[in-house]
Amino acid sequence: MKLGNRFLLSLMLLVSGGVGYAQESLQERFMQQLHAKSAKVETIVCDFVQLKHNSMLAADVKSSGKFHFKRPSLLSLVYDTPQGDRIVMGEEMFEIVAGGVRSVVAISSNPLYAQLQQIFAACFSGDINAFTNGNDFSCEEQSSGYIVHITPENKRAKRYISEIVLTFSKTDMLLDELRIVEKTGNYTRYLFKSRRTNVDVADRVFDAAH
Repeated sequence: MKLGNRFLLSLMLLVSGGVGYAQESLQERFMQQLHAKSAKVETIVCDFVQLKHNSMLAADVKSSGKFHFKRPSLLSLVYDTPQGDRIVMGEEMFEIVAGGVRSVVAISSNPLYAQLQQIFAACFSGDINAFTNGNDFSCEEQSSGYIVHITPENKRAKRYISEIVLTFSKTDMLLDELRIVEKTGNYTRYLFKSRRTNVDVADRVFDAAH
């Protein structure tokens, strides 16, 4: 191998190694900050806006309502529009009410829901293991916060979801936006506003089996 080629190869290896190290350090810094901030949060109540993008439609479909979180992994989205709709992740059950039709599924029997529960709970509880457990995880830093890209590795989850993108505020390390990208390229965005932490939240809000 000529000296010039050796130099170029060595340079490429150094650059690629440096990028990998920088990404690892960035991920570690992000997870440390998330864990430190989230450790102080027991509950979250906030407004949310849901935007469903479908390439077949001229405009995104907008919904809105109230989001609740309670440590360690209880989540609920109660919709004001369309009124009566809701999504609940309880300790064992996952409930969806849409257009008056209700379905309840055991989380343990559905790897997709189990993985979603892990990721969503990690966003608010700071359980950093969920980011790396069975997922391809990368992170980028911006002036206002962090953007995390998660690619599911579970075969069943990969059938439906190509990527989950999370945007965190640097100020409080709370979730600003969640985007779920489907295999078709369509996606759903959740924007979280007017967040309040450590307020009383009744357990019945998370009852997915009633």
